[in-house]
Amino acid sequence: MLAREFRTIRGRKFFPAQIHQALRKLIYTGDFEFDGIVYNGSYTALVSLKTWERVQAILDGRTANKHHSWKRQFTLSGLVRCGHCGCLMVGELKKGRYTYYHCTEGRGRCNDPYVREERLVGELARTLRELVIELSTMSWLEVAVVESDKTEAGARQQALERRINIDLNAALCCQF
Repeated sequence: MLAREFRTIRGRKFFPAQIHQALRKLIYTGDFEFDGIVYNGSYTALVSLKTWERVQAILDGRTANKHHSWKRQFTLSGLVRCGHCGCLMVGELKKGRYTYYHCTEGRGRCNDPYVREERLVGELARTLRELVIELSTMSWLEVAVVESDKTEAGARQQALERRINIDLNAALCCQF
């Protein structure tokens, strides 16, 4: 079954994600879920619960075994979003030495062009240089970090002392 062969009621194309979402719906078994509780519906099931569970097992198995071993890690992949549609951008090596980023087109066709990694890194550096933290904020952060370190150190010390007391009591109790 190919998603592109089927159309919605309004004549639009089905995307694979829409079919995946439909296959995940429990309502086709005649039951439905609300606030984490499964209720029996008053309508006829389109598929048996057994068939629906087999479909779920197949869908779960398809994602469980996907282990991608990438030949190359791209610096900004998954961190930069497309300015046109907001989808993530991924890196791609061209001519064996030039890294370009392009939109994943997760929301359909996107017309934004490929962008060189150097340009993206330059834009990121320019944006970071504009980032200024006020002195008062920096002072507050310093005090907060020091106080947090003291609190964590005290908590670790108390936990260690409790553990030593428990072990000591257990050792003394067993000797007599």
